[in-house]
Amino acid sequence: AAVASGPRLLIQPPRRRLLLANVFFAPQSIGGATRVVQDQVAALLEHAADRYAITVLCTDHDPWQRDDRAGVPEPEDELQPVTVDCHDWHGARVVRLALPPRSWRLHHDATVAAFCRWWLPQEGFDLIHAHCLQVLSTAPLLVARQLEIPYAVTLHDGWWLSPRQFLTTASGQPVDLADPLSHYDAPDLQPPELLEADRQRRRDLEAVLAGASARLAVSAPF
Repeated sequence: AAVASGPRLLIQPPRRRLLLANVFFAPQSIGGATRVVQDQVAALLEHAADRYAITVLCTDHDPWQRDDRAGVPEPEDELQPVTVDCHDWHGARVVRLALPPRSWRLHHDATVAAFCRWWLPQEGFDLIHAHCLQVLSTAPLLVARQLEIPYAVTLHDGWWLSPRQFLTTASGQPVDLADPLSHYDAPDLQPPELLEADRQRRRDLEAVLAGASARLAVSAPF
């Protein structure tokens, strides 16, 4: 006799956990790169929400909660507390940090690194996609590398190479991308310690980019 089968259970595979990092995010839609990230998140939510759980890490443009000892690098043993705000954006979770402004040379934030060392292991992200890291700094990617979380980087501007984001000097000359000092029109007039800081920054950031699973450019020149 035929045996009637019961209802078939459709087991949905677990969604991969994706983190996108950018300096700002909606409703603070500041700059072209931020709008690109928002469009990317919107497309993922529309076409791949069944496969990806989306989180965005960003900063608050004008946080009223901030303790503004602005832009001063903290020693690892003197970390400042960071205020975190979480909210939903059309199905994506947005995690927003209240951080002070940051000069171009301060490319690593020990406070953000400490937050990421605490937060990333709890989240279990499968992939991190970094966009503009100004203010956030390279800390999320350095921690990701320590935790063996793969990351990709989209190169929106020249921040990785020069304080001149469009890669021209103050006098309008093109920056020599192979020379970490070429953003100065007269590097010989700069203090030696400043020049060495720029050289070290280039070495540090080249290592971060070398560790990326992918480096994506927004145009042929970049």
